[in-house]
Amino acid sequence: MDLETVLKYIAMAIVVIAIFYFVVAVLWLYLLTDKPGLYLFYRMSCPYCVKLMPEWEKTKKMAAAEDINVVQIDVESGDLYEKAYASKMNISSVPCIMVLSPSKKWYKYKGPRDADSMMKFARMPHA
Repeated sequence: MDLETVLKYIAMAIVVIAIFYFVVAVLWLYLLTDKPGLYLFYRMSCPYCVKLMPEWEKTKKMAAAEDINVVQIDVESGDLYEKAYASKMNISSVPCIMVLSPSKKWYKYKGPRDADSMMKFARMPHA
């Protein structure tokens, strides 16, 4: 095989991989945003996020017992899709806790950072 043929195969492989990652990103965002629930946008270099994590873990356990979807999105060191999603949501400060309602509307949580309060907000019948 000559060099030109090898380069063509490499170019085709790069295109196939790029298409694959694009499809995976679209599906990932679709699946993520399709599920109503409680979302945390965080950055592990943020001291407030680190302080929140023990209460967030309690919240996750409580939510699992009530079949409430819980998603953590690392806006800094997460994968490409998490970063893209945070950018799409215009997250400007962390930690940011939001609820996605069944009607696909987002509500930002501004209350106390304890598990009971966050769960109370997650259970509210959002429009």
